[in-house]
Amino acid sequence: MTAAATGDTFGLDPMNVRHAHSHLHVLRVGHAGAVRARRPAAARLDGRVTPRAGPVGAATFALALLAYPAFLLFGYAPAEVGGSRLPLGVMAAELNVLAWYVFVAFYRPARRGAPPSPVLRLFDLAVFFLVLATLGAWGLPVLQATGVGGAALKTALTHLFLDAFSEGWFVFGVLGLAAAEAGGTVGRAGRNALG
Repeated sequence: MTAAATGDTFGLDPMNVRHAHSHLHVLRVGHAGAVRARRPAAARLDGRVTPRAGPVGAATFALALLAYPAFLLFGYAPAEVGGSRLPLGVMAAELNVLAWYVFVAFYRPARRGAPPSPVLRLFDLAVFFLVLATLGAWGLPVLQATGVGGAALKTALTHLFLDAFSEGWFVFGVLGLAAAEAGGTVGRAGRNALG
């Protein structure tokens, strides 16, 4: 029988299992896949390729794998490491955030000067929401380290990250990919919405 059928968690906290699973998917599938997919779509659109997007996607994938065991074993709780209490899951996840900034650092100059199009506007919106999401991602460990803020602020920062990431970065990125696959057009309603 599987652990799901028997309810056996093999000594792991079920909440940590959930955190590990969700972080692996968000950090790996949500970002690394999108970075790798946007590169050929952008190249088809204007003949240019975002430099180093592949290595950034690979680094994000590797960092997501690094975060998985930390969240699986400790979740958001600090772990005892050499006499110090360190939030290993949070630290590993924040390394992913640094990789996102590297992606943005490569995206912006590659995007500069490209002819305007609905597809690139969608990608620009996606990147904006990715950066916005990082404010929530950085805010949570700052609150944890300083002990400032209550449950409402922590919930707000969590939703800033989750909502900006999933409803902004991911949705606008997928719409940009779909528009690129459709030949760079999103129809009259899409053009009106994008300006």
